[in-house]
Amino acid sequence: MKLFIAAVLIGLIPVLSLAADDGTGWVMTRLDLAVKVDNTTPGLEVAGTMVLRLETESSAGPALWLNSRVAAMQWQSVGGDDVADVLLNIEREEFPEQRFAEIQLQQSAVRGDELTLRFITTKAGDVSQLLSRTDISLASWVEAWYPVPSVDQEAGPPFTTRLISIPGTTSFDLPGDWTAITDGQLLSRKKQGDRTLEVWDLADHPVARSFAAGPFRCSEREVNGRMIRINLLRDHTMSVDALADLLGASLAAQEQRLGTFPFAGYGVVEVPDGMSGWSAASQQTFIMSQGDNFDHEHGNLPLWAHEMGHAWWGNTVNTCGPGEKMTSEALAQFSMLIALEALEGTEAMIEFLDFSRSGYSSRQCAQGYFAMIDQGNDHPLATLGTSDLSGIVTHNLADSKGMWFYHMLRREIGDDLFFATLRELINEFSGREMSLDDLRQAYLAAVPDHDLESFFAQWLDRTGAPRIDVSWSMVGDDQDRIVLDQSPDAPPFELDLDVAISGADGSITRKTIHVSGTSTTVMQTVSANVTDILIDPERNILMWRPTYSTGPMIDGVALSPTAPWLDHATYAGKYYVGKYDIEIEIFGNPDGLFLDAAGDLRQLYPCQPGQFKALDASVEFTVVEARATEFVATMKGGAVLEGVRSE
Repeated sequence: MKLFIAAVLIGLIPVLSLAADDGTGWVMTRLDLAVKVDNTTPGLEVAGTMVLRLETESSAGPALWLNSRVAAMQWQSVGGDDVADVLLNIEREEFPEQRFAEIQLQQSAVRGDELTLRFITTKAGDVSQLLSRTDISLASWVEAWYPVPSVDQEAGPPFTTRLISIPGTTSFDLPGDWTAITDGQLLSRKKQGDRTLEVWDLADHPVARSFAAGPFRCSEREVNGRMIRINLLRDHTMSVDALADLLGASLAAQEQRLGTFPFAGYGVVEVPDGMSGWSAASQQTFIMSQGDNFDHEHGNLPLWAHEMGHAWWGNTVNTCGPGEKMTSEALAQFSMLIALEALEGTEAMIEFLDFSRSGYSSRQCAQGYFAMIDQGNDHPLATLGTSDLSGIVTHNLADSKGMWFYHMLRREIGDDLFFATLRELINEFSGREMSLDDLRQAYLAAVPDHDLESFFAQWLDRTGAPRIDVSWSMVGDDQDRIVLDQSPDAPPFELDLDVAISGADGSITRKTIHVSGTSTTVMQTVSANVTDILIDPERNILMWRPTYSTGPMIDGVALSPTAPWLDHATYAGKYYVGKYDIEIEIFGNPDGLFLDAAGDLRQLYPCQPGQFKALDASVEFTVVEARATEFVATMKGGAVLEGVRSE
């Protein structure tokens, strides 16, 4: 029998586990939560009632636990008609951050027995996505802020969204001028004295629960029976009503391609600036975001639409196996493209494919992908999620090259087959895991007359993307010799490449050329001397383009990565950014000076001593005696980051 430590009022006292078994084998079938927020102390109480069912042969009683990363929640009580005794806030050596409640029943349960328990928990400390302050209270499912039944480690992971996606209600008791946003459908909201009471229901489509509560200004839109909710703390460039309209249109556009939105609604909620360690945090059916992300004239559609796309990819269709980022992150990113194309047009979609946009990651586009290649951060898409690359690198690869992969597949087989197959995958894998191989096989079956095996092998199973140079020369009066050379630094791609041939007489001839090997030569009849040849003008293929190498510009002049006064040693080092509680590194190499934020690299181009530009920011350093002591980075969207040298 294991020895455990129980946290009791008089201190830490070693005790024996009450249960004869380990308390596993129980599943939760219903959970009704009652959340009480105090913004004066401040504090958070989470009480409720749960129903458990035994799935193993017998048990002396269940074990429940709280917390995932930090011991922020603690047990106050657990009770029920069948309970004989309880040990609270037990610490187990193998799970030091969790706090367990071990329940001993009056009589051992057998398979199929149900047990109703009542509980009260309170917040004992803050963690990045579980906190209660005078201006906000929030909790993310990732922090395991409500009780979770203990599971057999050998049977599967101890903490998954499926484990804690339980039908039931979530009730809120809030300060009088506060409202909440959480997962599910809002059943009621009313005033009672100086408090606001709300009840939300998760009966139809249970998910792992999160919430945010504060003094919000709110706007709602019903779209095809789904509710869009926007909760803001202050005025922004786009009004709360305009943002609700934008999100409603995004949902309608994605539904048209992917089918019915799988949840009761979707929400966007503002949290105060200065959250520790994060700028935006996506939950199951809404996203929490700091105010900086709302201050864009374009409304930051890519951010909200991407997170909305996770309703299908990641929350309804789960992911597993090698390349798992491709069936979650990359598909959510492509779903964002659907909304962008529908709301702003094809040109806006292509602009994003090439360069991303302000308010979004500069790495998640073609230009960003080729920068990652140059920095040695490429990896086959079919391994993302199982490689040894950092999380931010795999994320950026999935949202750049992975996004392009689905765009290219769509162009390869046409809209009808492409989207019909996606919808079939959603129907088939709703509520269970889908692998990248499942997706491959579905498309191979849907389009048997295409050589998709080769397409998948080129774009999923190897690194890189084509780098093609085009040259031409006239042969006689009406023949043009076109030569397409692929870079010899990597194995060549095999492609059907569209070209647009411009003549001196104003004519434009379009031709598809099958490219294979390091060099491909074709002859083309033309009506006049050729003045230009544009390869892949419709952006059907991810490939290197000269515009991707253009650095930041001042007065129309591209900046150089070097300058006579630039000494990398002056700026190199580690800097602490308190706003996000992260440490970034600035380093130099023969290619220039770089800022590395957990694998998200930005090159810094010198303007004048102490002042630099990146593709999406301006950075100014304070230099004392030839050593930078701090910096201020102003992002294109207006966000300001301050870093202080930490070494």
